[in-house]
Amino acid sequence: MIPERMREILVGAVKAAEQSTLKDIALVDLSGEENITIDLLKAIKILCLQAFEKHKDNSGRFNYEVTAREFPKRTMEPMVSADFAISLRKYDVWSGTEHLEKVKSVLVQAKLPESSDYKRLIKQINDMGQISDESYVAVYDFTGVYIVKSTDVIESGYRVKNVTVDKRLSLGDFFSDIFICHRGKVGFGC
Repeated sequence: MIPERMREILVGAVKAAEQSTLKDIALVDLSGEENITIDLLKAIKILCLQAFEKHKDNSGRFNYEVTAREFPKRTMEPMVSADFAISLRKYDVWSGTEHLEKVKSVLVQAKLPESSDYKRLIKQINDMGQISDESYVAVYDFTGVYIVKSTDVIESGYRVKNVTVDKRLSLGDFFSDIFICHRGKVGFGC
């Protein structure tokens, strides 16, 4: 969906956001998964917006937008069982008026690596699956963020650590797949 050069720039922005968050984790500036999520999503939003603005193709027919929406633990998360959603929107601007042409979104439940609340994870994955088959689990640790498809977590007995390494995606690879439309539910906007 996004042209290759812009996709490379955006993946670089996502990786920079991840590195910024990892520095905060290492400095123990953040406590808990919700604060890490807020920090990461804020960095992704800012850096992707800056990338779009800096590298905007004014002669192009389309504009793109990456949105990252956090679902607060006490209010929104219980309704969707996800900690956040990522949406990619494509706008047609050819006729001089901007209208939404396509949207794709994914739901993500975030976990710290030492999380052992498997009953809750089972419910969260099943609830996200009721909303979208494009649901994932993100794991934060000191080396980076990796993403696993919810169905792979189910097949691993709801133990994310049992998902084989070949089924784990880095944050950059995950976003790259979203940008080329290999991931995300079409028409599902968050």
